[in-house]
Amino acid sequence: MNRKGQVLISFVLLLPLFVLLLAYVLDNGLLLAEKTSLDQINKEAISYALGDRSRTEEDILSYFSHNGSSWRDITVYLDEVVQIRVEKEVPRLFHFILGEPSTVISSYYEGEMVDGEVVYRKLEN
Repeated sequence: MNRKGQVLISFVLLLPLFVLLLAYVLDNGLLLAEKTSLDQINKEAISYALGDRSRTEEDILSYFSHNGSSWRDITVYLDEVVQIRVEKEVPRLFHFILGEPSTVISSYYEGEMVDGEVVYRKLEN
């Protein structure tokens, strides 16, 4: 029996699967990093709003504009508690493989002052 070249053929057949798996892992890893960053900016904006109760919705929106990035939608609710919902469209790195040119991620938090500390609650989108 002649086994020459069987490893090469197996490698060539499995290589596209490895490339797809790598693209999937990298793309979702980058998406998770963007989501974590968005959550952090949202919490910082809540702290900013609670730091001075005279701040208005426009102040909060300008806070987001100073933090770079293009936001798709920002909803701010100021009362005893501060609720901020942020949406951002994130381009997919391997959209030509995975089929989606971009994905919308969102972050929705509520915060209030309790004994001088800011307490955050993640809300359902």
